[in-house]
Amino acid sequence: MVLKTLAQVPLFQSLSDDELEDLIETLRTVDLEPGSVLFRESDPGDHFYVILEGRVEILRGLGGRFS
Repeated sequence: MVLKTLAQVPLFQSLSDDELEDLIETLRTVDLEPGSVLFRESDPGDHFYVILEGRVEILRGLGGRFS
């Protein structure tokens, strides 16, 4: 199922099934409760997220301050 789902993401559409399988081996699934914070604006950009189910809200602070 994950392979078919990732194959539908535009970023990954040019990858072969073998390449997708290699990518899947490096992935980690994260399940979050509603209202959880996945990351904050000041966090280092060292992760990539693909939302498979549910919704996400992106909020940006003004002037480097988030309240």
